[in-house]
Amino acid sequence: MLGSLVDDARVDALLGFFERLGQQAFFIAIRRGLAFSLPPIMVGALIILLRHFPSLVLQRFFSQLLGEQWFATLDDVAQVAFSMVPLAILAGYASTRTEMFNEQHQSRTAIPPLITSVVMMACLLIVSVPGSTGSWSGVLSVERGLLAAIVIAALGSPLFLSLASIPRLQLSLGSAGFDPMVRDIVAMTPAAMCTILLFCGLRALLLAWGFDDLHAYQTHLLGLIFTGHQDPLHFVLSYVSIGQLLWFFGLHGPNILAPVTNTLLIPSSLANVQIAGHGAGSYYIVTREFIDAFARLGGSGSTLCLIAAIQLGCQDRGIRRFALFALIPAAFNINEPLLFGIPLILNPVYLIPFVCAPLLQICLAYAATQLGLIPCTTQLTVWTTPPLLNVYAMTHSLTAVWVQGLCLLLGTLIYLPFVRLSDTLRARRSRLLLRALASAAEMTDAGGTERKVLSLPGELGLLAEALAFDLQKALQHPGELFLEYQPQIMADRREVYGVEALLRWAHPVYGRIPPPLVIALAEDIGCLDELGMFVLSSACQQRAAWSGLVPAQLKMSVNISPRQLINREFATQVLQTLSGYRLDAPLLELEITETTALEPDDFSLSALQDVRHSGVRIALDDFGMGHTSLRYLRDLPIDTIKIDKSLTRCIGEETSSQIVRSIVELSHSLAMATIVEGVEDETQLAQCLALGCDCFQGYLFSPPLPAERCLDYIRALPGDNVPGLPAND
Repeated sequence: MLGSLVDDARVDALLGFFERLGQQAFFIAIRRGLAFSLPPIMVGALIILLRHFPSLVLQRFFSQLLGEQWFATLDDVAQVAFSMVPLAILAGYASTRTEMFNEQHQSRTAIPPLITSVVMMACLLIVSVPGSTGSWSGVLSVERGLLAAIVIAALGSPLFLSLASIPRLQLSLGSAGFDPMVRDIVAMTPAAMCTILLFCGLRALLLAWGFDDLHAYQTHLLGLIFTGHQDPLHFVLSYVSIGQLLWFFGLHGPNILAPVTNTLLIPSSLANVQIAGHGAGSYYIVTREFIDAFARLGGSGSTLCLIAAIQLGCQDRGIRRFALFALIPAAFNINEPLLFGIPLILNPVYLIPFVCAPLLQICLAYAATQLGLIPCTTQLTVWTTPPLLNVYAMTHSLTAVWVQGLCLLLGTLIYLPFVRLSDTLRARRSRLLLRALASAAEMTDAGGTERKVLSLPGELGLLAEALAFDLQKALQHPGELFLEYQPQIMADRREVYGVEALLRWAHPVYGRIPPPLVIALAEDIGCLDELGMFVLSSACQQRAAWSGLVPAQLKMSVNISPRQLINREFATQVLQTLSGYRLDAPLLELEITETTALEPDDFSLSALQDVRHSGVRIALDDFGMGHTSLRYLRDLPIDTIKIDKSLTRCIGEETSSQIVRSIVELSHSLAMATIVEGVEDETQLAQCLALGCDCFQGYLFSPPLPAERCLDYIRALPGDNVPGLPAND
């Protein structure tokens, strides 16, 4: 027992650490910046696949079909695509940090994200000016420009934003005669100039210290690390681990380690080929092909294993789909889509498996080779040759194929718990955002013309947009949308008077979405009429299905919004729905929320009167807390008053009890029924009974129930054992 508590505490501490780390501004911005680079990354990956497709026959075919310039054109396109990656990441990072800064300092003048991105691009180009032997294409390549872009964006964006928030560094131009965007950009020009000049000074310092070509310097340092390695296992573990760490921090590991590959690994590969041809000599275990076959299954980090782990353990449907999308290039050992899309770069959750999976795979394959279970690699292959095929081509051994399959399984098992950890962190963060978004939806006035949640800034707005998209899909395929029913109890007859149909949305990723948020989203995207008709139709269909199984007069209550009443087809749709399910009109009760900003104009009144004249009942929901309660009673054709649960919660207070008593007496005098909402304990029930209330709805009697369970509840009454009601004497 104590041990499990300690383990749970450690897990919570670990989750808390990763959660805090992942929500740092740097990691949020870097994730979005990496996502910005996906379009050029995907284009570059496709070009690489075409350029190095593992089939000489197809390569010759394309060359003959398109001419000798085919490969040169592909190389140019790939170079341009990958040269855009550092700039895209820098721009995405800078714009994200600017949006976050604007959210935190809403009282200040908003800084346009575009100008931050432009300033950071200028700083990157200044610091990265190629030397006399370099070129801009090399400077902006993934292997040379990515780390520089990340460092400059991380240092420069906060610097510029801090300078831009200083009033003395802002040009005050007023608003007359200026485009607002142009005015804001001009106002930030002094801060932009200061930032660029500071990076000019940094460039001068680097030149003074002899760092003209940082890439050449880091390559030289890596060469020193591998000088003098004697033990092959030690060497290969060092080589793979350093390559993985370089990739994690945004540096193209294999390309940066190319000098080591060219001087140590490729000669070993060629020596094995010669030994195999002559039939004499001692083979090398560690070759370039050996590392490609057993440590780069799907590219660096064995990302094929990550894809398998995502399909097995990830609950996020969108991530699973993206992983399947990335499977095509990963099958040819091109992993950039996963590195930049999940992302793996600078993602603390995946650091351990990203480094450890290839190391353990190397150990397994090295042991199998050392023990003579599989032969050494003796053939060269194109690096895009898919796994299983590549190892067979290298060794001509089915046992080697089985060992590579074991490496795939091992890597998948290593990634799997971290995929689930990532899921847990994402779910925790999503729940926090969902609660905040639901609170924002409840704070907005229903029935207004402004957008309720889609106009929110930052992460809340992005989440609202994603949910709005999913809601539209859910309406087209209504498996996620369904109704639950909460019974309304008539105390004196000890039976169910009616049920209220309540909309539920079980999102496949976020779980149950709060109903006020669903309504706000539907209003924002203009599908509230469609959603309302779904609820009305489903409720009427269910009430018709209950015919003969429940009391004949049991009413089905359905909430309608003010916007539905504006629809000129509303009354016709209600009557057609009743007719379609052969349901008597008095069995349907439409609830209008009293706290909405509904103006009972002539058209809305006419719509309500049309449905009421047909026999449909009208209820006024949440009565007693709005600013126009009595006017609604005068102007609207009301049959039932539902007393707001906020009054029920405070029923023990003198003021609330007097308000409830007055509402009950008023409704009786107007021949209207009353239902008390939100009854949750027996004390509230007793006080309401003493005030003359006779019909109740709340968790004391029953929570909202699925249709089958609600039917069981209804059929169990009338009886003496009514939950919440005292037994008959």
